[in-house]
Amino acid sequence: MINDAARKYTDKELELLEKRLHAKYSRAYKELNDSWQHYMGQHRAQIQPLYERMQALKHGDRTEYLAAKREYQRAMREHTLKNRHYVRVRDSLAHGLANLDQAAKDLINGKLPAIYSVNFNQLAGQLPSGYAYGLITPQTVRGLVMGQMDFASAVAWNQQLMNSEVLQGILQGESMDKIADRFARVLGMNETAALRDARTAVTYAENKGRLDSYYEAQAKGTVLVKKWSATHDARTRDSHLDNDGLERELDAEFPNGQQCPGDKNAPPHEFMNCRCAMGTRIVGFRRADGSIVYVDD
Repeated sequence: MINDAARKYTDKELELLEKRLHAKYSRAYKELNDSWQHYMGQHRAQIQPLYERMQALKHGDRTEYLAAKREYQRAMREHTLKNRHYVRVRDSLAHGLANLDQAAKDLINGKLPAIYSVNFNQLAGQLPSGYAYGLITPQTVRGLVMGQMDFASAVAWNQQLMNSEVLQGILQGESMDKIADRFARVLGMNETAALRDARTAVTYAENKGRLDSYYEAQAKGTVLVKKWSATHDARTRDSHLDNDGLERELDAEFPNGQQCPGDKNAPPHEFMNCRCAMGTRIVGFRRADGSIVYVDD
């Protein structure tokens, strides 16, 4: 298990980042949800009697119940999915959620350079002065941040989520209040995605910083291998548990196709939400003549 200062720093930063993301989505929830609930509530007077009639017939004549349900479903569609005002409210909320998601991405990106640099610098203090590599600062890190969000796609995705939740509620014959409450699921999906992005990006920044430092140390004459360290709990995927403790040359992939935990060149199911870490074992030090002084000698 990796438990050095850089790993502790990374874990703490991730914990703080997750708390800030949760707070951001929690603050937004009331404003967005109030707009949604207000729209849904505008039509309660017309819809509620149809819902109550459907409920009253639920355990009676099957034909009458199904007819009442179809009437309720038709009215709900007319007041939501087929209603121009609903579309305007939905689109406004979809844009609001996309702006919130972009703010979350910006918050995550702001943390990554420091996490990378702390992990890059971790090994330097363990090396003899003649083999030390140059330290870096967060300001020198380039090309690490997550790519720009496709805003139009994010809006379309949120529109689809809201429509889907409303439609499912209508098909299941839920009350207007219950259908209105489904908006919380949409916001929850966005927050879950932001937290997943945070964990994924932090893991990559941590381990990419370490891997790059190993290459720097190798260029200065340190002979070393990289070592996978899995997180041991029920959420860790089997392929990552299988990697636990495995050592590889710096250019070699681990059995699951990754150069390091969080490596995005692997399929998404290998790097998304990964919480594993990577360490190293120093084999020896290369002399000027090319010979190696092994640490076990």
